[in-house]
Amino acid sequence: MVGSPAEKAGLQPGDRLTNLNDQGPPGTVEGLQKAEIFDDPPLLKVRVERGPVRRAQIRTLTLEPRVLRRMHLPLLYTPPDAPVGVQVLRIPSFKEGRRVGPRVHALVRQAQKQGTRKLIVDLRHGGGGLLQECLMAAGAIIGPAQVNSESRRGPSSAEWTGRRVQLQRDLIITRPWWHASSRSHVLAFPARWHGETVVLVDRGTASCHETMAYLLQRTGIPVLGLPTAGLLSTSVLWRELPGAEPFRSRCTGNWTAKENPCSTV
Repeated sequence: MVGSPAEKAGLQPGDRLTNLNDQGPPGTVEGLQKAEIFDDPPLLKVRVERGPVRRAQIRTLTLEPRVLRRMHLPLLYTPPDAPVGVQVLRIPSFKEGRRVGPRVHALVRQAQKQGTRKLIVDLRHGGGGLLQECLMAAGAIIGPAQVNSESRRGPSSAEWTGRRVQLQRDLIITRPWWHASSRSHVLAFPARWHGETVVLVDRGTASCHETMAYLLQRTGIPVLGLPTAGLLSTSVLWRELPGAEPFRSRCTGNWTAKENPCSTV
């Protein structure tokens, strides 16, 4: 991320983390937690490998932790050892409304201008976000797409037509201050990928990230990795109550369920 402690310390996409604060290879989020990365130490000393595995350069970098309030937007990069024409499209979150989908389209156009032939869509450790952003992002790869759901409240649908995301009823995460017009999201310059595609998922892939993986897999695109979290159709519905805080209900289900069980908060 531009301006982040990692960038300022010199970390680059594709660097392999081998040591954190002189404590073994973390490898996973659990390992990072054991290394006390979330205890807010004054400085983090990180050792990384960079470049081809057999000729890797060893770098030791020092990071100064700070709270980031920047948006977690998609990133396009070329990993070390990658064959010519292969790039990774990393989508960490779909939570930034009207920003994630358009950025995916912009990065797909960038990849096409750079002569990329194969795109690796990395959805690992993705916890979801807004359905309209997920649909728009998927549309940059597969073109028009639609998601349908049915619950006690009746049928719901969301569709990417090629230029517009159209939402019907309350399938998505909504908030009281949204206007009805926000349910129709038009993109002026949509992209359309025509090269090879592979999708990466893991146990941390959930909600909208699972939806995107499902949409791409449905068109024949290979999805590789570990079984996903299994929260394919999770939504949070908000209602304003007179003189009180908003009422929130969380609904989880799956694509074949006729009823979506809801919990209220």
